[in-house]
Amino acid sequence: MLKINSSRKSTSTDRRARIVELTPEGKRIAGQYFEKHTRDLEELMSVLTETEKQQLYASLKKVGLLAAQKLADAD
Repeated sequence: MLKINSSRKSTSTDRRARIVELTPEGKRIAGQYFEKHTRDLEELMSVLTETEKQQLYASLKKVGLLAAQKLADAD
């Protein structure tokens, strides 16, 4: 599947790194999986009240911001 639906290129600045690009067919397939993933998450989240959803969102955002900061600090 990797060879059919994506391509890999080396970068000029870091020979260890690879840039992966999806082909149009790969993008179509990824889109289908993303739609299913979205539906699955909505179904799972349906057990939460609106207040619980807001609390979860705030907590996940806080964790995500910290993770982004740690990645930025590592560079």
